[in-house]
Amino acid sequence: MNIKDEVVKLINKYDTNNPFLIAKELKIIVMFAPLGNTLGHHLYDSRFDVIHINEKLKEEMRTFVCAHELGHAILHKGVSTNFLRYHSFFSTARIERQAHTFAVEMILPDKYLKENSDFGLYQLAEMHGIPKNLIDLKSH
Repeated sequence: MNIKDEVVKLINKYDTNNPFLIAKELKIIVMFAPLGNTLGHHLYDSRFDVIHINEKLKEEMRTFVCAHELGHAILHKGVSTNFLRYHSFFSTARIERQAHTFAVEMILPDKYLKENSDFGLYQLAEMHGIPKNLIDLKSH
């Protein structure tokens, strides 16, 4: 699966790279809640996808977390990373990296980078709340 291609399809289909708007179009519920040290998480039950985002986050980080959790909802249907992390020996590193990649590609699509070429990739990433250690996930 090519994550970048999946993101481009969504952006083109919904004419936005805003993860909140795409989640709404996909009937994924987004809620803000006091989550302590947790940034966010995605839950799926038999009828609903729900993204919880820590209400204490700044707007840019909320967008990144929403995009990350949207990545889980789309790329990892029916998989609970929290369950895997705490109730199995399965490593969630690959799944988390895929969700990070999804978020970076959604927030900084190639078209946006071309339109804002006066800025460097690292500047744009910082402006949009992408953690510095994840910038290199952006494929060129």
